[in-house]
Amino acid sequence: MAQAKKTAKAKEQKVEEPEVEETEQEEGKDGELFPGGPTQEWVDDMKGKVGGELFMTRILDEVFIWRPLKRSEYREIMKVDGADALYKEEKVCTKCTLWPENKNIFRTGGAGYATVLNNYIYEESGFTTDVTQIQL
Repeated sequence: MAQAKKTAKAKEQKVEEPEVEETEQEEGKDGELFPGGPTQEWVDDMKGKVGGELFMTRILDEVFIWRPLKRSEYREIMKVDGADALYKEEKVCTKCTLWPENKNIFRTGGAGYATVLNNYIYEESGFTTDVTQIQL
């Protein structure tokens, strides 16, 4: 009976949710998309050069701007004799990453950068199970 009173009293008490501040993407100086990053003009120029979509992914404190992998590039990377999975991940990332311009980040930066980014690149390049099949 005492438990029922406690439960009823707990329901009556108003529980206050902590306030969550919504923050907009931090923009850098001189129109940079993020501090130290490229401008929207650079992104628009790159879209024209690569002829397609660009994506931005933040992994921890590092921001990557990249494009999907083309089939011919995939074939070229996959046919390298003796290449292990880690080598292939790094190759995919260096081929598709437009920002940062220093591609050594996949060898000297966080150990998971290439693996995580490679998965996103593959997904946007069509290597996905997000498909719809209709039996005819």
